[in-house]
Amino acid sequence: MEYKYVKTIFIGYVLIILCGGTILSLPICHKGELSFIDSIFTAASASCVTGLIVTSTSDNFTFLGELIILGLIQIGGIGYMALVVTFYLFIKRKLDIDEKRALKLSLDLPSLHVTSFLKKFLLQLWL
Repeated sequence: MEYKYVKTIFIGYVLIILCGGTILSLPICHKGELSFIDSIFTAASASCVTGLIVTSTSDNFTFLGELIILGLIQIGGIGYMALVVTFYLFIKRKLDIDEKRALKLSLDLPSLHVTSFLKKFLLQLWL
């Protein structure tokens, strides 16, 4: 049962890395030459918040590329599951038990009171 949630979280991060790497490989996001594997590595490093780089960010990426990298860092730091739940909270949708379990596993929370935790987290983030 827990493997279903781990698989969902894993696939989500892989999709974020692939989308970020594809966007970073577009000519409007970088200056000069950038191989696709370098853009994937940059996206993976940014979304997993490791800080490893293959090329200099300020020298080899345009302003749009730097914004994409910044967005990937934010998604990785906050967690995409937390962002999904935040979106659900903004549209006033209740979370079902499967969504709560996935978020609990993603954020390594001790209980299923994820909504109250996320509200406190977002309040601290914006203060």
